[in-house]
Amino acid sequence: MKFTRHFPQLINGYTKWVEAELDEEEQKKIFELADKEHKELFMKCISTAKDIVFSIDSLYKDLDAILNVAIALFNAKVKHYHYYLEETARQKSREKVKELIK
Repeated sequence: MKFTRHFPQLINGYTKWVEAELDEEEQKKIFELADKEHKELFMKCISTAKDIVFSIDSLYKDLDAILNVAIALFNAKVKHYHYYLEETARQKSREKVKELIK
């Protein structure tokens, strides 16, 4: 399934909505990059969570507490996956505008 977005672009003084489409191969590359980064990021989140949990004396220091903090950190940071799709599509729309202006 293709990922499609429309972006407003200024062309000759007028705003035009330009469609950008990512094919399955482009999406696959983004997914692979995101998966690799997610694994590394989650390991960092676990380490950070461990530091946070052990620095607070009143917290019960067990695996559940560490994983809950790590998951919360991961969820907050993992949104960059969608950012990659959006940014790649936005770049494609800019390239289309350059072609339209020529």
